[in-house]
Amino acid sequence: MFRLSFFAASAAFVSINAFATMTPGYERGESLVWFNIPGKASEVCVIPKHLPGAKFSKKDLKREQELCSLEVGVNIAACPKINSSNPGVDFYLPPKGMSLEELTRKDCQVEGAKKEAKYKLSTSCSYTPSIVAYYHLSRILGDVANVPPVVLRTMDLDRHIVLGRRALEITKSGSLINQTWSGLYSALVAGSGSKRKDLLFTDNFDQSYGALSRNPKGEEFYKEMFNGGTNREETFKAKNVIYRALTNPATKVGTEFNQKNVQSMQQLKDAGEMIILDTILGQQDRFGNIHAEIKYFYLENKDGKISVESNDKLDEIPEQYRSMAVKAKELVLKDNDCGVAKEHRVKAAGLHKEISHIDPKTYKRVLELNKVADSEETKRYFTKGMLFTEADWKKVRQNLSEVAALLQDRCRAGKLKLDLNLDEHFGGLKKDYSCEI
Repeated sequence: MFRLSFFAASAAFVSINAFATMTPGYERGESLVWFNIPGKASEVCVIPKHLPGAKFSKKDLKREQELCSLEVGVNIAACPKINSSNPGVDFYLPPKGMSLEELTRKDCQVEGAKKEAKYKLSTSCSYTPSIVAYYHLSRILGDVANVPPVVLRTMDLDRHIVLGRRALEITKSGSLINQTWSGLYSALVAGSGSKRKDLLFTDNFDQSYGALSRNPKGEEFYKEMFNGGTNREETFKAKNVIYRALTNPATKVGTEFNQKNVQSMQQLKDAGEMIILDTILGQQDRFGNIHAEIKYFYLENKDGKISVESNDKLDEIPEQYRSMAVKAKELVLKDNDCGVAKEHRVKAAGLHKEISHIDPKTYKRVLELNKVADSEETKRYFTKGMLFTEADWKKVRQNLSEVAALLQDRCRAGKLKLDLNLDEHFGGLKKDYSCEI
């Protein structure tokens, strides 16, 4: 494995293709990490470039590096994903005392094995640019919705075909996952003859390409964000308690720092920001794919300002704040593959049109992104960095424009309150915000 570094901004801008194909050696992101395969083209992983002003944390940067350090057969095992509906590839670490080879022979279905990442590409409902874009847009909007880090990755075609053949052997014939693997396997074998070749293969047709996402740990299905129904978006709109509160201008949350109030504030914030992300990025398959993790929230007096912090583990909270910490669910938006180029069901349901509460920082960032979205830098960031086609960018740009205009119009009309900042709500530092930027 070796790394080639460069500044992406220095590369000449290449016009957008009609298809989201990928050229492995093209200067993209901050750097490329290559994985040598004897006698074949090297696989590549892209450390992404970040849009200036986006809220990427030091942990994000570390996790991007970690994702691009995963070398199949060297420090990680790759096995076909055999649950749910997406024919992806899971990257696993073996339990202590087991080799990568043995773990692979057991299809990674071993107690104690740890799933570190998942590789998905543009097949079935999935679309690589959607997975990548959710990560970046979440950080552009201030690190909302807890979207796991993502990098672009390629995989040797022969390696992928072997995984596909194995998936068909171990999944039940006729099951949904067997059917989706069957469709992908046929495309992999067809190579340059596949109708989906531009969405699946690098330009030499010797590798597949997709998004490699960090696998979060400890998350659970967010049952409070799901109401079932044949039309899940409309059912959520009609019946969900959190959405009703989010769209009711009269909704108020108590300022006493306790579990009930913290959870209410976090749920309102999460629901609104999820809807904004899904509306901008054209989500087709959200409801039923929403997760949460339990966090410890605590008030921290820092630099003369009282702010709300959250942490996965109680023992990592400063000792003086532990006794006051409360547990609450925080959104984890990890299934983001069915967007951008898909049927826009979230937008069609109009969920964004009635949002009545929002974090002022999120509101400001939506308007600021819309203001610079027509710049060459922003367009290049989405097309070059996330593999958007011209049609993808046109669609997302239009969605962003509509969301920004709607939020600002509602704010100006007094129908949208900028009141979901937890620091200000519980820290007693409420401010009056303008609807303008």
